[in-house]
Amino acid sequence: MINSWKRITIIMFLLIGYVGLDQFTKYLAKKMLVPGSVIRFLADTIRLQYAENKGIYLSLGSALPDEIRFWLFTVAVSVLLSFLFLFLIFSKQLSFFPTIALTLILCGGIGNLIDRIFHQGVVIDMINFGIGNLRTGILNLADLAITFGSGLMIYYVLFNDNLNNSSTSTPLMKNTDSSSNER
Repeated sequence: MINSWKRITIIMFLLIGYVGLDQFTKYLAKKMLVPGSVIRFLADTIRLQYAENKGIYLSLGSALPDEIRFWLFTVAVSVLLSFLFLFLIFSKQLSFFPTIALTLILCGGIGNLIDRIFHQGVVIDMINFGIGNLRTGILNLADLAITFGSGLMIYYVLFNDNLNNSSTSTPLMKNTDSSSNER
């Protein structure tokens, strides 16, 4: 368990830094990348190309009517991110690893939500990874934060020591009962 002030400092540092970096890269993409053109790096492993995404991951939901997309991808996501933020701030026994993982998910969600609010419901994407024809979709730093944070949470839940003993704490919470740590 980390103390509240340290956890809040970590959360705010990541939020301000990562969301700021995400928005800056999207600003640069909008100003510097020409729609339809591709800039290749590292033997075409990384591509920079401008795209606007009305949907979520891999454009899922982009064909939905505007009103439904607004309620699902702006309003519902805002509510979920608010709950996640409150959980991160007020959870008294949240340990370090899930704090980082959940904050990365929050950072990515906020970064994409800012786009939806200020760019008429679309998210700016600009990065594509791959080798040959095996490629990711076009994404942004917010998407990478969500993916990395989700991967960290999955890893934590699967491989956390709390899962290997008979403690009653959840994998997200640090067990403070010293008697359950004895073997």
